[in-house]
Amino acid sequence: MDIFLAFCMTKNASRSIALLALLYAFSTFVYAAPIQFSATKTIAQHQGLSDNRINALATSSTGIVWVSSALGIQSLNGKEVQTLTQQLPANITFPIDKPTALLVDEKNRLWVGSWSQGLAWVDVNTGDIGHIPNNQNIDGLALAHIQTLYQAADNTIWIGTYGQGLIKLNPQTNALTRYMPASSDANQLYNTISQITEDDNGNIWLATSAGLCVFEQQKGRFILDILSDELSYSERLILSMKQHQDSLWMGTASGFMEYNFAHKKLTKHQPDGYVSTSVNAIELGNNNELWLATFNGLMRFDLQTRTFSSFYEGSYTFQTGTELLALAKQTPDTLMLGTAQSGVVVINIAISSFQKLAEADSIFSKKHSVGHMVEDSSGAIWIASTQGVLIYEPSIDAYTLPPQTVRSVITSRVTSVSKNKAGSKIWLSTNNQVYSFDTQSQTLINHTA
Repeated sequence: MDIFLAFCMTKNASRSIALLALLYAFSTFVYAAPIQFSATKTIAQHQGLSDNRINALATSSTGIVWVSSALGIQSLNGKEVQTLTQQLPANITFPIDKPTALLVDEKNRLWVGSWSQGLAWVDVNTGDIGHIPNNQNIDGLALAHIQTLYQAADNTIWIGTYGQGLIKLNPQTNALTRYMPASSDANQLYNTISQITEDDNGNIWLATSAGLCVFEQQKGRFILDILSDELSYSERLILSMKQHQDSLWMGTASGFMEYNFAHKKLTKHQPDGYVSTSVNAIELGNNNELWLATFNGLMRFDLQTRTFSSFYEGSYTFQTGTELLALAKQTPDTLMLGTAQSGVVVINIAISSFQKLAEADSIFSKKHSVGHMVEDSSGAIWIASTQGVLIYEPSIDAYTLPPQTVRSVITSRVTSVSKNKAGSKIWLSTNNQVYSFDTQSQTLINHTA
């Protein structure tokens, strides 16, 4: 059922026509060319950001970078940090101050989704604002718990929610339609949508808490359980997606994958030496490449050679931690990194240096957050890390990967590791599983299966 809504349009009536004309002429002059940011730098609270944990980034065609955090919305223009409020007339208040998703549409309007404040858009050049409050009834549910926004080729805006399915907004008629991928209790996780993208045939692909699914618009139907037989539990938790050429690229809680539409083939890509790689965001580069925001920093994936390289860590510094949550390309050569703890990092990818990931370097290379450690009966040190299990061999002073029986099953974060008195049995726990590994027989047992 379509719900027709009239957006509340607000303008500052006191502005004169002459002032509007002057402001328009000035803005046209200033933004005639994309804004250029200076060389690599970090923009954090010391530079005016309200919060160092960035949950979303979006860029306009003029080069403005919009930054979202739990404390509000700000913009970067290459010279200063401004709040959204500073860019609006004094008598206008933007209705959302706790954003969860950002989108810049084809008219350079900023759309903002929220958990409990509905959906709104703003044109900072005119002061116009539109708002759909969260109490709007869409097929019996409110417009709430927004996790992601996506604009399709026909300019339709798609809204992914937590537990409340997929919503389509027709910007021409302001009609909202809700689609529920799953109606049965057994498949409810499909109604939690974290990412949305579109293929060349107009089908809407959804990253959900239960895995990958697609909405075929022409047939009005969802196809669930795509690739479920080929994905582990952690791989079904898709965190990011990017459609490019004939493939859908996906970042998951434990890896990076490619799904070829034509051949319906899944290929898993993993950097050498990494037990797993959590990919939070994907951005298309200029030179046949994909940029990956990971738990361990920035990675580059060469689409021609299908190889990974890592950003040279000495070229930029995080205050604490290296986890990236968001990516946005500001100009062809400028990449914006939204970090978990250090604000926004600006990278000039045209002049930056990269290094190929090698197994010897990447098994244990400052990229792992280490939790517990225990020594087994042979003297090897078992390490619980954010990237799985690592083993340090003191006799050769080197880090090695765990046995294949462990590596093939435990592909995500290990929260704890312990042992029996003799050190012949190692106990491992993940977020939702408990395992024991016998170092003599090399057997791994899942005690929660």
